Amino acid sequence: MVMVINLVASKIAKNIGIISRIAYLLPAYIFKTLYYSMIYPYLSYCNLIWASNYSSRLQRINVLQNRFIRIICRKTKLDTPLNTNCIQILSIKNINALQINLFMFKYSRNQLPICFNNYFTNTCSVNPYKIRTNLNLRPIFCRTRARQFSLKYLGPQTWNFTPLEIRSLASIRGFKKNYIDYLLGSKSIMQTNY
Repeated sequence: MVMVINLVASKIAKNIGIISRIAYLLPAYIFKTLYYSMIYPYLSYCNLIWASNYSSRLQRINVLQNRFIRIICRKTKLDTPLNTNCIQILSIKNINALQINLFMFKYSRNQLPICFNNYFTNTCSVNPYKIRTNLNLRPIFCRTRARQFSLKYLGPQTWNFTPLEIRSLASIRGFKKNYIDYLLGSKSIMQTNY
């Protein structure tokens, strides 16, 4: 997993280096297009797998993302605080939460292959009483911290934390747009410290 993260970081670093050399020539509105064409594909591809990890292992990618934000905002290392929400891009953890919730959305609508049909357990199937959380999914029991990065644990955790009005949207396009707006409005979807 660490090799994959290092590979992603090296590809992002190369593209940020290219952008930083020509940044003084470009108008401000171009940077967001450059981000979504040269950096975001590396951050989002298979993010569900490699970004469900300790924050310390993702530190290099966070530093690179912050470096790109400094280039966009024309700030130096001494300028703080630096916030990804000011330019409306998702942090690494929020991209991971988005990928997980897109998977969970497809699961809840039976749009995944048959092997995922009974992948998660509903609260109502375990608890016979009518409670508020009957619509939620139960994460698996985890004895170790490393197991908490599995989809069987993070999927229900992230899905249950998402507001019900977003979860109940009919189309995946509407879900994705509203969930991104929700993520950009909050600091971070995942409140746990790894």
